[in-house]
Amino acid sequence: LLATQDTPASAPPSKPYAWITATAALTLGLGAAVWAPWSSTETASTPVTRLNVDLGPDAIAAAYNTFAISPDGRRILFTVHNADGKTQLATRPLDSKEGTRLPGTEGAIDAFFSPNGQEIGFFAGGKLKKGSLSGGAPADAATAGLSYGGAWARSGAVIFSRFPIGPISGLSLDGKDQSLSKIAAPYITHRWPSFSADGNLFLYTASSTISSLAGGD
Repeated sequence: LLATQDTPASAPPSKPYAWITATAALTLGLGAAVWAPWSSTETASTPVTRLNVDLGPDAIAAAYNTFAISPDGRRILFTVHNADGKTQLATRPLDSKEGTRLPGTEGAIDAFFSPNGQEIGFFAGGKLKKGSLSGGAPADAATAGLSYGGAWARSGAVIFSRFPIGPISGLSLDGKDQSLSKIAAPYITHRWPSFSADGNLFLYTASSTISSLAGGD
């Protein structure tokens, strides 16, 4: 997992949560912060897997990164067209040819899985939403405009890019919503957060321009 920026710079987070115990930094092109409650020194060797999947005639390439693979590598989440032309999320196990459309996910972008692969997060209608693959309507979790990515912590907290210009935000289990990174010149945006393989750090992309990241590069 890598995060890129134009040049290295330091950017410690402001007013960290109780569940953040170290500063975020932009160092050598990486934005990272320690997420202590579930930190682990254990790492596993994972073989490289190459994937080629036919998602069917209704699958589309969304304007944003609406495609995700579950943490265990057994399920995919992707975007499809509805009969009315609107987009919706669908999911299917990799060993199945049939996908299941997820109610309440119309217009979703930048979807991502929870660590156990049973829940999903996504953005739609100016909100960060969370839902379960087992059913039920997704619930609004936080306000988010034209967002650029999210990631789900093992603790249950979620980090996400709330607006095109601004820092990485975090939403704790108790609903506390706060910035986790700090914008410092010349950078104006932090996007596409993700967690390192051991789960101890989160990474993000920082840029001094909007146009260079408009397509999610």
